[in-house]
Amino acid sequence: LILDWYPGTGATFPTRVEVTFELVAGGTQVTVVHATGAARPDLFSDNAAGYRRSWDQVFAGLAAYAAAPCVDFS
Repeated sequence: LILDWYPGTGATFPTRVEVTFELVAGGTQVTVVHATGAARPDLFSDNAAGYRRSWDQVFAGLAAYAAAPCVDFS
């Protein structure tokens, strides 16, 4: 999965987020690479710390969701 991400850089200079999924023993490994993409390097580096904090929050939420019991809506 590859997408343009432009919070902090504007739609004209999006960063690039690549998400890959790999089958591993016991589950799936999800790898996210957030890189400069079309953004100017200075825009990316100015926002890199914020991106890292945001991804940390996203991963914590995903981990909590994955650990929660499944709900049957049928």
